[in-house]
Amino acid sequence: MTSRKRSANFCDEDKGLLIGSIKEHFDIIQSTRTNKVFRTAKDNCWDQITTNYNANSQYNRDAKQLKIFYENWKRKLRKVMKDQDTLADGFIEELDQIDLQLLELLKSQVGSSTDNPSESDDTLSMKEELVNKNSLSTNIKTSHGEPNEKNTEDCQDQNDRNLAITEDFDIKTSPVMTDNVSFYTVTFVPKPDNISSSTPRKILPKPPDDTTNTPSELIAKSLDTPIPQPCQNEVNQTQEKEDSTELSMKRQTNFSNKDKKILIVVLEKYLNTIENKSLNRETSKEKEDCWNLITAEYNERSQSTRHVRDIHHFYDSWKRRIKLVEKQQARGDYSGGLLDNVDLELLHMLNFQSLDVPLDSVETLLVEDFDNDSFSVSSSDTSINTDLKTSQQFDHNEHSSKSESSRSHKGKNKSTRLRHPNFSLEEKALLISPIRQHFDTLESKLNNKFIRKEKDEIWESIAAKFNVNSSCKRDIKQLRGFYENWKRRLKKYNEIKDSIPIYDYIDDVDLELFKIMGFQDVTIPTRKAKKKTTSVKKEFKGEIKTPVGKDDFKSLKKEIETLARLKAEVHAETVKLEQQARREKHELEMAQLKEKHRMSMQLLKYQYANEVLQNKILLEKTNSQPETDEADQIPITDA
Repeated sequence: MTSRKRSANFCDEDKGLLIGSIKEHFDIIQSTRTNKVFRTAKDNCWDQITTNYNANSQYNRDAKQLKIFYENWKRKLRKVMKDQDTLADGFIEELDQIDLQLLELLKSQVGSSTDNPSESDDTLSMKEELVNKNSLSTNIKTSHGEPNEKNTEDCQDQNDRNLAITEDFDIKTSPVMTDNVSFYTVTFVPKPDNISSSTPRKILPKPPDDTTNTPSELIAKSLDTPIPQPCQNEVNQTQEKEDSTELSMKRQTNFSNKDKKILIVVLEKYLNTIENKSLNRETSKEKEDCWNLITAEYNERSQSTRHVRDIHHFYDSWKRRIKLVEKQQARGDYSGGLLDNVDLELLHMLNFQSLDVPLDSVETLLVEDFDNDSFSVSSSDTSINTDLKTSQQFDHNEHSSKSESSRSHKGKNKSTRLRHPNFSLEEKALLISPIRQHFDTLESKLNNKFIRKEKDEIWESIAAKFNVNSSCKRDIKQLRGFYENWKRRLKKYNEIKDSIPIYDYIDDVDLELFKIMGFQDVTIPTRKAKKKTTSVKKEFKGEIKTPVGKDDFKSLKKEIETLARLKAEVHAETVKLEQQARREKHELEMAQLKEKHRMSMQLLKYQYANEVLQNKILLEKTNSQPETDEADQIPITDA
């Protein structure tokens, strides 16, 4: 996109050329009419003004620039004339000769503010003078005593009726009396440009047929029709719409820990669907249905009612914040704060797929034990919903049937792609051995047909060996993508490892690939030592008079290499120990969370079984109660 260059400012010569071009068309461009004929005439006039201006000026300007400058110029003159009555002489901007020429041109139709009977200081006002006295002044002559002719009052009513719909002229009457004849002079005075009538237009009835068409009638007929005003119903409807939008845009209350717990319980059933990475139409529709079900179930459990948009936005923000804090804490940065128990529960739920326990373990456990009976937990995790035919269960079953039908659909509809778990340490160890074997071919920079074919064959063999030994089946695209991301992460670690010793999770398998890629910790300091020795040698070359022997230089180089090797070994050991401690801590936390989750599910299982047993006992009591009543009533009737 090309940038628009700013035009040069108007100098005095340009202003003089513009005034000379405007004088010929001044009456048309200053007209206040807005109909189609006048707009076309104004556009043609400005085109001619632009042509004349560009023919004599050194700058080429378009009609829009000239028109904007002319309007701003007039506005400036109006402001100066207005300040003459309000400001002192020292604060009024002085006008040059070019401005005075335009002011004189405007004063042919525009006067000072004191000449206007409206006494408006807003802008320059029109003079009250006759424009074409022959056509705009009508002398009506009546004689006293002639019954067939109209008197002065009838003539005044007729002229008022003919000109009441106009806004471009004011009516000025002046009666003249003589001995036997009375004259009533009606004068049409043009209104100022900026002053509009305060009263709305009124459409008066037409004059009688016997009246003649005066010039005032012709002027009134040539004017445009009045602009229709909106009805009151439309105004009320628009006002109601604005009020409803204002109410809908009110800010909701923040999510408390209780609301977060409710949201976690509701989200656990639909997590596989809403975390699906597929972008096809069926998956998007399924996600939308899931979020509607989540919103309905959340609003039933919670005290506050929220929109589906608010819940979806809060979940995305919450998930993003938790992942960011986890990365910062992995680097040793605790500036983002700590995660509370509710945040850890959501993090545990998001990482469920990478654990040995599947995400739907709770549902499958209950289905196996209680014959497809479902349960729901409240926000406090203590109250149990005993109603087995709630709308939530129906919505969940309906959603599961929809998802199964969409996955089994044939033709255009593709199966839903679930997110695979992260690569574990064992999977990375399985992947590192074939990579070491074919590393030179995989990292070849050649891009011909034979190399590409060889790379594809190597990745096919790697994927086959990997899927034989691994429990999680992965395709070639996933393995290649993980390998590229793995290399990128190690390269980034190599760049900043001197400033930040601990970066993300660097385990033993990462160190193996680190060595395969040539970023071994032993070789990096030696390269730096070579650069330092050569730089020192060049720096002191002029000061050292006796040359250094080769033996001395070799011994110095060996000492530097041994020191660098020791430093690299110490660094590798510290990193390994720290990563091992961190991994053990993480495994301990995950084991605690697993145990806590298992115990809570077991407790819920027993509570649910107890509730079912109590319901059965109550049903048996209610069924046996009428039989005892009938047995008690039999001896009473016999007696």
